[in-house]
Amino acid sequence: YEFQYNAAEQSPRITGVTLEDWSETRITYDIKSGDKATDANDSIPLTIEGTGNYTGTAMVEWKITPKTVTPTIEVEPCTYTGDALEPTVTVKDDIGNIIDQKEYEIFYSNNTNAGIATVTIKDVEGGNYVLSGASKTFEITKAAAPAAEAGSLTITNGLHKTYSLDLSALLPKLTAPCNYGTITYDKKVDTHLGIGTFITLVDGKTGELTLDANRSGTDEGQFGTITVTISTSNYQDITLTINVSAKNRITPTGTPTLSKNAITYGDALNTIALSGKLHDNVNNVDVDGTFEWVDGTHIPVVGNGTYAAEWIFEPTDTEKYLTVSGRSNITVEKAQQ
Repeated sequence: YEFQYNAAEQSPRITGVTLEDWSETRITYDIKSGDKATDANDSIPLTIEGTGNYTGTAMVEWKITPKTVTPTIEVEPCTYTGDALEPTVTVKDDIGNIIDQKEYEIFYSNNTNAGIATVTIKDVEGGNYVLSGASKTFEITKAAAPAAEAGSLTITNGLHKTYSLDLSALLPKLTAPCNYGTITYDKKVDTHLGIGTFITLVDGKTGELTLDANRSGTDEGQFGTITVTISTSNYQDITLTINVSAKNRITPTGTPTLSKNAITYGDALNTIALSGKLHDNVNNVDVDGTFEWVDGTHIPVVGNGTYAAEWIFEPTDTEKYLTVSGRSNITVEKAQQ
């Protein structure tokens, strides 16, 4: 008397009752216990008790055997959190009945980072099923992109220079145990900088943005933007905006110190040494740099006795200050006969 588990109540059918050394087959009885069962069991005692002209009890064993199935697995959706995820699992048999979780153990793997994870079901001995080992992959979706503040980059008008910015410093800081995973910085780069010559490059691995800029305008302040789309393995794409501004160089003022104020006719200008500094009237600081005669080999004529010699000042900080030229009057004395 054997049945296979089917998740429903089952009952054996009594086809007859006989007594030893007794030919009568119309024996009357009542079923006292064990005539119905649902769960698998190796030994279910069915007991009857005689009625009418019959007394005594009789017992026979029957059983419900576990059902052997290869289960199907359903996994609840889940999103990256930084922790190892163990989403709810529903396990069903071959006809769609939900299998009680006490029938199996659940093992998860590769279940922390966004991407494809795996859940594995292993049978627990006993119970109503013998489950063949089964696994199912499931997706851990990327988390929403964190909000990022805009960055800034300032260039100097009229100066051809390559500027750099570390994009990784603009990524929002994450709270442990979250991390971005693999970061690719150059998924998409859009430059909106108006008139001028601009070349924007992004190192996809390090996040260094370089801007080769040559802007002839003189207006100051923000004049454009660079937007960079960054992809990460654990978060949705992050768009970084860099506000690009321009500033003008400062024109320093002043004149050089001359080693002497007069030369004799026949001497070149470079016999007079130039030294000193110019002044930054905006920030009220002196400006370091180098003075030179425009043409130090020039020999001035006596003329009316003075000569306006042209000099040029090259500042040390050429990004902040403009090159300046000017004239200094020197006396040209007649040569001795």
